[in-house]
Amino acid sequence: MSDNSHIQLIEGAPTPAVIMNIWAETAAELMTTNLITLHASAPIRAAVFALGEDGPSGAPVLDDDGRLTGFISRTDLVNLMTRLFGQSPPTLDAITVADVMTPAILCVTQETGAAFVVELMLAEDVSRVFVLDSEERVIGVISAVDIMRNAGG
Repeated sequence: MSDNSHIQLIEGAPTPAVIMNIWAETAAELMTTNLITLHASAPIRAAVFALGEDGPSGAPVLDDDGRLTGFISRTDLVNLMTRLFGQSPPTLDAITVADVMTPAILCVTQETGAAFVVELMLAEDVSRVFVLDSEERVIGVISAVDIMRNAGG
């Protein structure tokens, strides 16, 4: 089992202070559930393919136990390509998703209040948080787009 101490599960009760009205009351109502995931040991080429032109902008990275261990984004891939530029020959075959991913991730439970999620994202200046089930497995993601989709009146 890998050390997931960099995964920070934030739990909070619903809070009345909210910056905008959102229809959802809990993280479960806000989250997107159809996620593309990548295994930490997968070759980086798998991430390039998964996050290609028509794919998502990023994907959660899972360890051998299926638990969240990081997140990889298109920005991570661009940064990698910038570092490798001019190297001969390209070394992509030796690089894994774990080598490139961002390991520090904020997570909430599906019962976490939606207003708390919005406040957390603003306070931590992040564009997404992951939603974990009772076994700490990723079941969804809440992005800024999900919050805008639920904004109203």
